[in-house]
Amino acid sequence: MTQEKALQRKHSLKIMASKASQGYDIDEVGIFILKNGITGKEHGVGMLGEGIENDFLTNVSLYTNEPEEIIRFTREGMSLDEAVSNALNDYVLSDLIKNEKELWTDMEDYGLGFTASYEYDIPLSEMNVDLHDLIVKEEITDLLIKNEKGALMKEDVLDFGKLIEGDDTCYDLGDKFKEPIQNILKENRFDAKELAVINSASQTLNADINFNSFVVSKEILQNMKGPGTIDFKEKSYPKEFLEKFQELNAIEPVMYIHGISTELRPFGEMNNLDFDQYKQEQIAYFVAIPSEGKETLLISSQYEKGEYIHPLHQLEKEQLVNKETYQVLENGYHEELLKQDEVYIKNFANRLRADSHKEDSLEFGENKQPPKANNIEIEIER
Repeated sequence: MTQEKALQRKHSLKIMASKASQGYDIDEVGIFILKNGITGKEHGVGMLGEGIENDFLTNVSLYTNEPEEIIRFTREGMSLDEAVSNALNDYVLSDLIKNEKELWTDMEDYGLGFTASYEYDIPLSEMNVDLHDLIVKEEITDLLIKNEKGALMKEDVLDFGKLIEGDDTCYDLGDKFKEPIQNILKENRFDAKELAVINSASQTLNADINFNSFVVSKEILQNMKGPGTIDFKEKSYPKEFLEKFQELNAIEPVMYIHGISTELRPFGEMNNLDFDQYKQEQIAYFVAIPSEGKETLLISSQYEKGEYIHPLHQLEKEQLVNKETYQVLENGYHEELLKQDEVYIKNFANRLRADSHKEDSLEFGENKQPPKANNIEIEIER
């Protein structure tokens, strides 16, 4: 059994006596402790000794959580507490670790009350199952319980996302986690790396949240702390935009328009484009608003051509940004209009001068006589 994922994340396993459990269950012979190497969180799984009631240990059983079975039971009408108690993977110790009988003497003595403690660190090479998989399922069960209590927090989803980042396993739990994760996204601020982690968590839970969809982006209006790594698997965020955003060091709002832009350009300049000359039926755009010493606000949205005059018009009418942000963007747009007016006036003046010069030249050509000079003759005596 390969333990590559567990090694990468520095997970660990130990088996020990548990003072907390001793006396509560006469059959308990210890606790199986799974440690999440990413967060340091420990999950304890009780070990029940078969035959201990007859003063002789014959086998050791463990029951680990199975999240998809928990959800299946809740869909059938069970409460979450009942489902957690019934949806368990049934193991014997030999299913999980090799050479388990080397531990039996201490487990038996503990179960019979002859010793108060024992502890063993189990090398990953001694495991028969994927430790990472066991830890992920325990973590998901904790998420389900927190969600049921209305206590699921941003940090919980981030920790889970870090745990499973790079995994390709997917659990059919979307109906339980889609709405809570969307609410977390709306109510909290994330930088680019954190959004990527949340995205990984949602995909593993099959929450079906398209982080790059314009609808979600409009609702979230994420405040992102400057340039960062955005590695979404969805394709609706243009690759070019992500690449340019990671290199962003602008001091003014910039915009990228899907299918039109080749780079991030000043917001006012892009907002002033004549969109009728482009073939796109939908105007999909992304705006980054840097602020010195503060987070960079990233906004994305779209509209049908003709529905609005330009992106700023939509941002105003749909109230997608607050008044302060709108004022910043409007100022940038007005500055661009003033620049365009100045260019127009300058070009117009140049044309007037050119036309005037042309008229003078034509008049000179028709007369074919240069104007007479007023010459004064002076006679000098010698």
